[in-house]
Amino acid sequence: MRASVSKDFKHWSDPIEILRCDEGDSDPFGQIQQMAVTRRDGFHWDRVSDRQTFLPLGAPNQWDSAWLVTQHSIVYDDDQMLFFYDATNKGRGAMPAWNKKSSRTSNFRIGVAQLPRDRFQALRPRKLHLDGIIETKPLDIVEDSDLKLNVDATHGQVEVKLVDYDGITIEGFSRTDCTAIKDNNGLDIPVRWGEYDRTSHWYGRSATSTCPRAYLPKTSITIRR
Repeated sequence: MRASVSKDFKHWSDPIEILRCDEGDSDPFGQIQQMAVTRRDGFHWDRVSDRQTFLPLGAPNQWDSAWLVTQHSIVYDDDQMLFFYDATNKGRGAMPAWNKKSSRTSNFRIGVAQLPRDRFQALRPRKLHLDGIIETKPLDIVEDSDLKLNVDATHGQVEVKLVDYDGITIEGFSRTDCTAIKDNNGLDIPVRWGEYDRTSHWYGRSATSTCPRAYLPKTSITIRR
């Protein structure tokens, strides 16, 4: 995969390689399925989840059982993400050169897969009977703001405390002050601490940045990259 950039859509930079297939990828002339990759700047890409399949092929002999490619954009429908894709039951190497006759028998179709918003990947404790601990990078606190979690705590719970840059717990926002999120599964669940019903109660103190630290017994939490 290569990329080039342009400011006027007439003059383009020399293309540079941004991602290359290797021995860990599937045969480009055999079955093709989708993995997830991420990037922050458009040029530096990283494979996600140790190359696990993101969008699997259909069952054997189904119309999407051999070759599947997604469209470039995600369609958001309320709290669902829709992924439209082209697929067929013939591997790329088995596809004949295009002509009117072969196009009628290639069995190309368009499908759609769906996923809850932002749930590309989640973190969960390695051992479910022990706490998993996540500490984020510093977050800026603004007025009238909430800290919201995309979390599945159906069979567990989440407790959050706020710490400063030195890792010291901020008074009033400790783990014991936190109202645990439990028996709940949601995409925007607000975190509450005792008398403080909003993260913005911290706004205006000695600093306006903090590092949330979450404890996750028997719980999975989505990290938005």
